[in-house]
Order: sequence, then C-alpha cells, then structure tokens
Amino acid sequence: MSVNRVLRFLAGFLVASLLLFFILPLFGIVAAKFLPPAIAYNHALGKAHGVVIKKEVSPTGNPFKVGDHVYLVTYAFRASPPLERGQIKPGPSQRYYGIARTDEQTFNSVKPDDPIAKVKYETTYPEINGIDDASTGQSVGTGSNILSGWIFFLLLDLALAYGFMVVLEHFTGKENI
Repeated sequence: MSVNRVLRFLAGFLVASLLLFFILPLFGIVAAKFLPPAIAYNHALGKAHGVVIKKEVSPTGNPFKVGDHVYLVTYAFRASPPLERGQIKPGPSQRYYGIARTDEQTFNSVKPDDPIAKVKYETTYPEINGIDDASTGQSVGTGSNILSGWIFFLLLDLALAYGFMVVLEHFTGKENI
C-alpha cells in the first residue's frame, strides 16, 4: 500500500466521518448512539438519584491479574425517556439500569436498597450512564459498554471511507504497484 493510497483513505475517512456526523442527526439518530460511550458520558448533562439493586463479585478477565476480583454494583434510576421526533413534552419517567465497577472498600460499604445521590446520564440516550463519583464512574452495562452500538457506525464509517478512497483513485492518477 502506497503513501498516496493511505492519504486517500484518510481523506475519505474524514469526509465520511463529517458526513455521518451531520447527516445521521437529520434522520433522528442522536450523536450519543454513534459516538464512543466515553465521549457521550463525558458530555452527559442528566442528573438523577438512584438506588443500589445488587452487588456481585467476579474474577477479573485480565490475564495479567490472575486471582484479582472485579466488584460490580448494579443500580437503577428514573429518568425521562428521550424525546421522539416531533414530540414536545416528555413522557412519564422510566427506570434505567447500570452496572458500576467499584473498589473493594466502596463495594463493602454499600448494601442493596442504599440510595445513590449522583447518577449521571446522557439525556438523549439514558443507557449511557454512570455514578458521578471518583471511585466508580461510567457504567459497564449495556449501552455504556465499549462493545455497544457505536461500533456499527464505526464500521459504516470505514466502509464509506473505503468507497471514497476508490472514488478518489478513479479521479486521481493511477499507481503502478
């Protein structure tokens, strides 16, 4: 692969990213669904009170820390559902869930049914949430996890970038590799 081809792909990736960033919201897909969850969580504005539902300890999946444990706290909170297209007034609040990683000390200090004062969530996509506290942070549950729906949009972005690269190759000089 030549340098020119890599530069064409990067140019196509930039154009595809900008197009998706501006076109997807026109079709009702909020930015929180196609951006990585960490970015959406850092810009989240929703605040709510929650409650601890259950606690769970499991072994870590990290092969470099064999024998360590992961301390997980499942919590619930109520928030207004995101507004649908054309909807002006929010509907009744719904219950959303999250799973937070904690340290051992925090894990031992909380009990089921304990209140949580600071739950932070994305108002346009409440599945991205977390406990706004130094010892916990972003949820690792569905929607907030690194393996959520935003990867589909990244693959779409890469496919469009490849398509733009092919188009750019058609209009620019051919390379004899």
